[in-house]
Amino acid sequence: MSNSIQSMLVSSLSRVFRPLVRLLIHFQITHPYVSQLLKQVYLDVAKAEYQVEGKKLTDSRLSLLTGIHRKDVRAWREQENQLPIKERTRSLGAQVVAAWTSDPEYLDEQGNARPLALSPKEQEVNFESLVTSVSKQDLKARSLLDEWLRTGMVRVDDSNLVHLLKEAYIPDNSLEEKVVFFEKGQQAHLESSVGNLIGEKAPQFDRLVYYGGLSGDSIQQLKKYMDLKGMALLKDFNQRARELQKKDKLKDETKHRIVVGAYVHHQGPDEGKVSHE
Repeated sequence: MSNSIQSMLVSSLSRVFRPLVRLLIHFQITHPYVSQLLKQVYLDVAKAEYQVEGKKLTDSRLSLLTGIHRKDVRAWREQENQLPIKERTRSLGAQVVAAWTSDPEYLDEQGNARPLALSPKEQEVNFESLVTSVSKQDLKARSLLDEWLRTGMVRVDDSNLVHLLKEAYIPDNSLEEKVVFFEKGQQAHLESSVGNLIGEKAPQFDRLVYYGGLSGDSIQQLKKYMDLKGMALLKDFNQRARELQKKDKLKDETKHRIVVGAYVHHQGPDEGKVSHE
């Protein structure tokens, strides 16, 4: 790689890293800790993706690939057999909303999430059966309902029907859930972007539109527009993906995954400026 490309990439990374460093400082995760973590990730990635067929991946080669001293590589080798951290799965709440907004038996004639009775005694297709259909845990539907009532996710009318008020599941005060969504979204987006930049595989869809020179009122109009159009697209995609997932249950090979997201970032006139005071 030419020095000019490396210099351009490093300059770009210094900006990409800024929100991550802000997150780390906010949660009091210091540079020495992240430095050690980065060593481990460098070595994990080198081992997983830069093997040479028919050759042993030696400590010397790992050190050459990553720039990490061989004594640190040896220390990492000693920890390799430790049990890996279990991958965090998507929250139950997100799965229930996905089913409610995509499965035909839970939709009305307009394709919207229809109100559901609380229990089987009142309606064959009900809120309890919805939760049970996606939950592999011993979780009571009532517990989820109580939490959603607290956060304004749903309401219960005088006829004891549960109405979905928000078609996108947004964690309220659960930092653990927010971290799960952060990890899934950011990792998937970076995997696509990095893959496209390196050019090792067929390009994946990764597009954005950005504008400056806008007023605050225009920003609000654009955010409302994206709320409407973006949610419509994600809802449509969710329904299509769920239909295909049901059909694929009859197939032998079903290990592929896909992540599709949408985001809006608004930066005010005084945000993002580096202070040297």
